[in-house]
Amino acid sequence: MPKISVIISTYNQPDLLVAALDGVFAQTVEDLEILIIGDSCEAETGVRLKQIKDQRVRYVNLPKRFGEQSGPNSVGMQIATSDVLAFLNQDDLWLPDHLAHALDCLKYEQAELFTGRAVFTRSTSADIQKAELLDRSPAGRDLSRVLLKPFYYFEPVSAWVMTKSAAQAVGSWQQAKTIYRTPLEDWMLRAWATGVAHTDSTFVTVIKNGTQVRPGKGGRGVAVLREWQAEIEEDGLSVFRAKLGKICRQIEQEQTGRSFKTIPGPEDFRYLARKLITEAALDVYQETGIDLMDTVCELVQLPKGWRLRGIDPRIKGRTLPDPPDMEEAVAEARRQLVDEGRV
Repeated sequence: MPKISVIISTYNQPDLLVAALDGVFAQTVEDLEILIIGDSCEAETGVRLKQIKDQRVRYVNLPKRFGEQSGPNSVGMQIATSDVLAFLNQDDLWLPDHLAHALDCLKYEQAELFTGRAVFTRSTSADIQKAELLDRSPAGRDLSRVLLKPFYYFEPVSAWVMTKSAAQAVGSWQQAKTIYRTPLEDWMLRAWATGVAHTDSTFVTVIKNGTQVRPGKGGRGVAVLREWQAEIEEDGLSVFRAKLGKICRQIEQEQTGRSFKTIPGPEDFRYLARKLITEAALDVYQETGIDLMDTVCELVQLPKGWRLRGIDPRIKGRTLPDPPDMEEAVAEARRQLVDEGRV
């Protein structure tokens, strides 16, 4: 049994995916199964992955599209064979010791869920010389605060590593179309309610690629990943991480990053959120299972799925599709692995 199952959701970005995989192959922990879950991808993704000779890579392509990564992530969780699961977005980069650091923290903190710290690139221009690191994860995150914090408090999922038992206890990701929160924050909220033991690292181990991408080719995002990979190799990991630490301190001192104090949204939403989503909301959720975020959204007539549609440029303004049946998707993924002789 591999030590860690790496779960990567992908959709028609083979260039980005291959670049992100290089960050996986560079990990100091090598005992991995790498599960790539295609969200009904076109043939090019499979063709590119067949060119990779690393036998740890296992690719399944779901026949029906979920339209967001929560579905493929849930499929990956259910077909993973390792006792530890790690998620990676198809356009993000792990520093070489990300998995090793996560395993150490899980062990020595006796935790079930690790969240690493990330820095975020920001760029929408295709002709800039290099994307800048303009944001960071906050230090010292507490799982109990997820109900009160902005939806991006625990981003990115690329910084999550967890035990399989914790993943099973919390359950699958909810589809955005069925909830008011993002699938990411909803999963973390349920992890807190389930009592999952959490540890948060102050160590930067992930670069979140926030550059604009073009369908199919990845646009500037591919070059950004390659540039950071080259810089890590040139500087060495310790020097590169010191640079990232300096950037994080500068962002905090100058307060140029995103605020983690208020929950963003339309004006009427923000007003009610300040009134209702308070410390008392934690007790309400624990005692009744009622998330007052749902109440706020209903009062201001925001539809389910509104948050993800507002922040994901790939689906912005579009109606989210009805998700496929999860049991059927998992069964199909397992069938493909059996057909390829990979189980």
